[in-house]
Amino acid sequence: MKPMRIAACLAACSLAAPACASAEDLWGQVIFHDEFESVDACPQRVTLPDGSTRARLVHAGISYGVYPQTRPNVDLRHWDNLWGYNNTTSPQVGWPGVGGAAPLIRDFPRGSYVAAHFRTPSASGSNGSFANPSYALGPPVTFAISRRCGDFDDYMETVGCLARDVPAADANLVKWKFTTNAPGSWCNLQPDTDYYVNMIFADPASTERCGAQSATCQLGTVSYHN
Repeated sequence: MKPMRIAACLAACSLAAPACASAEDLWGQVIFHDEFESVDACPQRVTLPDGSTRARLVHAGISYGVYPQTRPNVDLRHWDNLWGYNNTTSPQVGWPGVGGAAPLIRDFPRGSYVAAHFRTPSASGSNGSFANPSYALGPPVTFAISRRCGDFDDYMETVGCLARDVPAADANLVKWKFTTNAPGSWCNLQPDTDYYVNMIFADPASTERCGAQSATCQLGTVSYHN
């Protein structure tokens, strides 16, 4: 679907350059599907709407907040392994995890993506949000909650499930809830459903808060919920 979309744009460029859609425009062509792939379908490499690719990061060391202690070799494929802790010693808390959990992936390769799976309960009155903390020394982040692993444009419930190019400045990423109102500003989740939190650096070549000489940067999130 996405390669065909990009090819169509390139063909249009060759015929009518002034009307050609830019890479930025391609990100706006969000199509929501009502049939979904298996939750096990996690590709080693994904293609973004602008045609760039990212490789899946499966394990990494994580610290919490501004504290230097690290949990090594964390399995990043599961929500509970990231936001189910807020330090290196406490027991794990299942979804939605620890309120205020602030995992920091200390060495996040610039060209990588993370996809952390979770499943919602059969009924929930919870709501929550994510923020990109100012202490994370990394470029702006693109963040999505989707039914598909590594997806940033096709398999989200609502427009509010995607936040693009968010700086590490205590800025909001995605807010989620289980009601159907305000789909443009909230990710309206469904009960008893599998989802992924998908995260990348918006521009892997960015030198914002991370020098060009560094192959890895820090990617941090803070998870809040009621």
